Amino acid sequence: MNRILVALIFVIFAIPVFSQDNSVEFGLFGLINRNLNFNYERKLTDYASANMGFGYLLPGAPPHVNTVLDILTDADTEGYVEDALRNMKFSAVSFTPELRYYFEKSGCKGLYFGGYAKYANYCYTSQYTSDVNYSNSSGQSQTKKDVVFTLSGKFHTLGAGLSLGYKWIIEEKFVVDWCIAAPGLIYGFSKANVVAPEFPPEESITDFVKNELDVIPDFLGKINVSEVSKIEAQGVWKKIYPTCRFNLSIGYLF
Repeated sequence: MNRILVALIFVIFAIPVFSQDNSVEFGLFGLINRNLNFNYERKLTDYASANMGFGYLLPGAPPHVNTVLDILTDADTEGYVEDALRNMKFSAVSFTPELRYYFEKSGCKGLYFGGYAKYANYCYTSQYTSDVNYSNSSGQSQTKKDVVFTLSGKFHTLGAGLSLGYKWIIEEKFVVDWCIAAPGLIYGFSKANVVAPEFPPEESITDFVKNELDVIPDFLGKINVSEVSKIEAQGVWKKIYPTCRFNLSIGYLF
């Protein structure tokens, strides 16, 4: 994955430069979700430019977590997944190389059409407690109260798409860049481990996790769970899904 990213950066910024026009921009819409977005644009010709975007998602709750919690509540889960999401700390870095074509011979301003790729790496952790029902060696039903679960994992995405936008240059120093729409497709891959040192040995932690995850709606994707040990399970999730991003950025031309 890292080799692909390096190759994309090299392809864009190893292109000979025909002009010294550059701009740096800061995205405004990402602030809604604690996402700091920066973009560097280099003019290649009067019609074309190369861009590199960088994003950093500040640690905190997962974006759109309330929407996901509403969906899971409707699915009648027993609450373990919801507790994990409520206590989750989520952060990410992303890179978005892009090539743009401007319809006017005006030096990287006006209406543009582009193609982009995007790679993102998300890290997340969570800790929560849950009661665990099990049968002891005599077949009697027991409940172990407040078992502590620790969840940690990574989520990688790689995608590509097209963009449409409009860029203004103000007093030959400042820029306003409106990305009207940038639809695309993303391949997402996530692997996470959940550990519970006090989990009852008579019960399978893998089955415990599977039973909760099986009721998650199919459109969110299937999580395959396997056993690592008696106190640890691992989940793997893969999915291709559509996306559409948009942004309004302000910056400086130099």
